[in-house]
Amino acid sequence: MRSALRKACCGGRPVRERPCEYPFAEKEVEVSDFVLVEVEGKRESSKVYYVGKVLGTEGGKYNISFLRSKCVYVKDTFVFPDIEDEQEVEKHRVIGVLVALKGSTKMQSNIIKINPPLTAFNMR
Repeated sequence: MRSALRKACCGGRPVRERPCEYPFAEKEVEVSDFVLVEVEGKRESSKVYYVGKVLGTEGGKYNISFLRSKCVYVKDTFVFPDIEDEQEVEKHRVIGVLVALKGSTKMQSNIIKINPPLTAFNMR
């Protein structure tokens, strides 16, 4: 079963390409889900990961609004930027659905906390 989870997490790619120990939510991507998106880095061998919210789907792509890290040192707290960052992303770039918690007070309502933290990923 563990190998099946690894294969599902990695999309069938070799495990060494992507950290696979993260427990993604086991569900299909839907509108308003928070997801982890993989993007090629400046160097060919590097991968960079972003957190985003799915706004819609069109064909083989998702329309995603990307979030920004609230603090560089804390890899589990994100906010929507002042200037919206929306892009269409191919479905194979979405790694998995994240478990996201929103703040309970009015002041914290714009803070999105990902549980557990994304420490194994090269986040931006």
